[in-house]
Amino acid sequence: MEKLVEKINSKKIEKAKKAFDPKNFGFKSYGNGWKRKIDGIGEVIIAPITWEHAQFPNQPLGPNEEGGVLDLVSKMQQEIWGMPPSDAVPGNVLTIIKNTGGSILVAYELAKGFTKDGALGFSLAFGGRSGKLVSHMLGVRERVRSTADLGWFIKIIQAHEALKSGHTSIEWTFDPMRGANARLNIEKLGGKIEDFTIDKYGKVSSDLYGNVPTDRFTVEWDLLSESVQQRVKDIYTGKTKGLSLSDVKKGLIINAETNPNAALSKEVFFEIPGDIDNLMRENEKKALSLRRGMRKTLSALLNKHEGFVPENVIDPALSSVNETTGEFIVDGFATGVENGTRRNFYRLRRK
Repeated sequence: MEKLVEKINSKKIEKAKKAFDPKNFGFKSYGNGWKRKIDGIGEVIIAPITWEHAQFPNQPLGPNEEGGVLDLVSKMQQEIWGMPPSDAVPGNVLTIIKNTGGSILVAYELAKGFTKDGALGFSLAFGGRSGKLVSHMLGVRERVRSTADLGWFIKIIQAHEALKSGHTSIEWTFDPMRGANARLNIEKLGGKIEDFTIDKYGKVSSDLYGNVPTDRFTVEWDLLSESVQQRVKDIYTGKTKGLSLSDVKKGLIINAETNPNAALSKEVFFEIPGDIDNLMRENEKKALSLRRGMRKTLSALLNKHEGFVPENVIDPALSSVNETTGEFIVDGFATGVENGTRRNFYRLRRK
């Protein structure tokens, strides 16, 4: 029986490797990485880096500042998220990520190389338990953030590298209030969400996120899933457009101000702001109120993870995690403009 299961899994892995072969997505082999022309940028390289790249000659990173390739990855974290240097993953940690079974991928312009001027983005992932890669960061510089799906291409190469290292699925987190991230993670990659974590990262200093709770969705991206493989293929070939606002109007719509007990349907659509950053600038009080409401509603519908710390006691041994099980899973996302206003909806279905 065990040999039969092993044989079936082996076939699934080989099929997944073929499905996520970068050549299927317009890439050509380039050294240890991959090369592709991307409209609006030109020839782009996406390649893995590790400890040996720390030995490259230093380069200018900013005014009166020099550093190597791994230092540039740390510098990009600070730039993309507006975080202080103390919160960025430093070069001396990046050197050992490959030892965990993880990967660091960098995207850069071929003509400029992986330099301050040529760097476009990166991904950072640690090896995980039970064949799961834990993706910690995916960042694309602002000047190319909306250019030809660069972040999507980085995830495709990450999947390829994950399968090479023995991982069959990838998980990562994101802020549920961010519609652009939701569209990439759910609609364009085929990820699914069951888990909602309260204050996943505690207090984070970031110009991008501001002083808000770090509640997060956890995306599960099953690389062996035929539906996931078909989704990325269809996205690349333009054969799928995903959910629309018309689909949403056929179901039950709820939001952060809805009593979660109202979600009795087999399928509901949870609305989030069209642009949470703009709402924070224009009406911070309302934005924070919606975040609190989102926490209450989603906690009742999805698996919830919340850290418990005894009051006024600094003792890690006495802390714990409270977990509750929800009845829904997030498996779709719809976005569109209605009467000049962008609207965003998650689709939640009963398990």
